[in-house]
Amino acid sequence: MEFAPPAAELSEDAVAALAIAMRDVARADGEHPREMALIAELTGGAAIGDGPADLGTVARPSEQEVFLKSLVLVALADGEVTPGEGAVIQDYASRLGLGSKEVARCTTDVASAMLAQFQGVKTFREDVVAIGERMGLDRFSILHALDGEA
Repeated sequence: MEFAPPAAELSEDAVAALAIAMRDVARADGEHPREMALIAELTGGAAIGDGPADLGTVARPSEQEVFLKSLVLVALADGEVTPGEGAVIQDYASRLGLGSKEVARCTTDVASAMLAQFQGVKTFREDVVAIGERMGLDRFSILHALDGEA
């Protein structure tokens, strides 16, 4: 369970497309400063254009995975993927030729990686479990992230 495959290097054009797509996800439920700061950090401060994201710059499967996981990361910045954010992510996935199965896998990967930061936590464990549930993780994924068990 890792956020980004190590072989996924995005071109400048792909980063520009990613910035536009991440902004679209952030705007789906009202633009939040935390999401916009995350976008600036993930894109290295790349300027976000006004036009549509050029998805032709995201052709390889490894690039598409990083692209999709980055969208999920922005959506999860406030703790959950809202229906509006989910619709935008699914639209981008469809435009990349990916389906709901890939969106679900990427969402689980990102949420699990985020939750794994609390691995081994004992105090407030049920609160952390509740966070995992809000992020859409099932009980198995939550326990795996927190305990490192398969």
